[in-house]
Amino acid sequence: MNFDNIFDKFRGYADVAMDKVGKASKTAASKTENVVSRAKIRFSINEANDKIDEIYKLMGKRLYEQYLEDLITDPDFVDQCKKIDELNKDIDELNSELTDLRAVVKCEYCGVYNKIESTFCSKCGAKLTKTQEPESSNDDGEEVIEVDIAED
Repeated sequence: MNFDNIFDKFRGYADVAMDKVGKASKTAASKTENVVSRAKIRFSINEANDKIDEIYKLMGKRLYEQYLEDLITDPDFVDQCKKIDELNKDIDELNSELTDLRAVVKCEYCGVYNKIESTFCSKCGAKLTKTQEPESSNDDGEEVIEVDIAED
């Protein structure tokens, strides 16, 4: 066998290999484009669903506002709105507990929480009314200061 025949065979194998590599890269590129296209479509669907959820949220808020204005008569909606009222009451009570634990005082006028040592509200400037009971300690030995917000 001479070198020309070996070189021709080698070139033939190389051409076959190059064809296979070319086909494989085209297949990979095609699959990648497909995956990217599907991901873009899924992203668009999720964006649309998020927008729908936001619209539902706004519709529900508007419905609740109508309930507060006594414009809702449907008993199912009224029952759901009453559940929201109960949850809001629970949230207010929990916020009050947090206020006591954080050693802050809530402004009677604007609702902003201020440091307990503050005399005036950091948002509206109203005078903060608070009474402090004598310092006591909890089971951990930490000082506890109870804060009561006086009502006018």
